[in-house]
Amino acid sequence: MRSDMNEQQETGKVNSITCPKCGAPIREKDVNQAAGVARCTYCEAWLSISDLVNNEETLAPSKAMYEDSAPEGIEVRESEQGLFVLIPLPPDKVPRPAHETPLILLISAWVLLCPVIALSLDIDPITGLVFGIVTGLTAMLALLISTKLNARDQYREISILERRKLLLTTSVDDQNSVSIPVDGMKQFYVTQAFEKYAGVNRGDTLLKMVYTLNGLSEDNSPVPILEGLESKAEAIFIERTIEKHLDIADKPVAGEVN
Repeated sequence: MRSDMNEQQETGKVNSITCPKCGAPIREKDVNQAAGVARCTYCEAWLSISDLVNNEETLAPSKAMYEDSAPEGIEVRESEQGLFVLIPLPPDKVPRPAHETPLILLISAWVLLCPVIALSLDIDPITGLVFGIVTGLTAMLALLISTKLNARDQYREISILERRKLLLTTSVDDQNSVSIPVDGMKQFYVTQAFEKYAGVNRGDTLLKMVYTLNGLSEDNSPVPILEGLESKAEAIFIERTIEKHLDIADKPVAGEVN
């Protein structure tokens, strides 16, 4: 389910689309896009889609704020070879390591076996169980830290080589690079869209906002370049960085995020 809207993500936390009257999250099933309305189940207010858009835009900084300072996590390198922009992957887009599930099963088995091993060594099984729980929790904590560190190393990279070709690569699948000619692009711009995600309650679906960096070709055809950005600051900063590198003056494009 997608529709024009706006949302920011800060400190890795997903932000829901919220009711402008009471601040409660708006669920996907409470939105009727065909009719252009939504209903908050908490305060029972009826809202138009434009109400939600205006609420998010009021909370969001203006586009001019993203011209110079890079959002946290984004790295920019510019040299004679070209422009290189590294963008961290959102936490929910980082694939889990293949060894994670087997290790969790192994740790669980170790905790269950510790009392048996203790009994075979004439040690109190309760002592063995306590030892197993303590060592198991330690191992789980180490696994969690390892997973977090792995997530920090996952990224997407936009490269503009010799001002002619744009490459989009990802650390998850760096063999599947996307190549886009940039000499035919007259403008870059950012659009926004609804995306569903699972809420805390089972079966509950909430809405968040994602952003797409697009190019506009000479024949005014849109060319999606980088999808799934969860921060307006990231998206607009990348747009401005590319335009600056290619000496393209920023101009309004219909449907772009302001």
